[in-house]
Amino acid sequence: MARSIRVQDLEDWLGMVGPKPFLYCCKCGAKYSADAGDYFMVSPEQVFRCCGCNLLLVVEKVALLEV
Repeated sequence: MARSIRVQDLEDWLGMVGPKPFLYCCKCGAKYSADAGDYFMVSPEQVFRCCGCNLLLVVEKVALLEV
């Protein structure tokens, strides 16, 4: 099981250069904001979950492969 990501674990990504982290559901593929500023009205202890499992804090990487 993925570790529990809480609101208090998030950072303010505003102005960040490069790929920004996001919350990802490994079951349905849903993507959610991982910017702390989007959750200012949520308890800092709130755990992010979707489809009955903990969301992952990830960064998307794209690989370009010559064919």
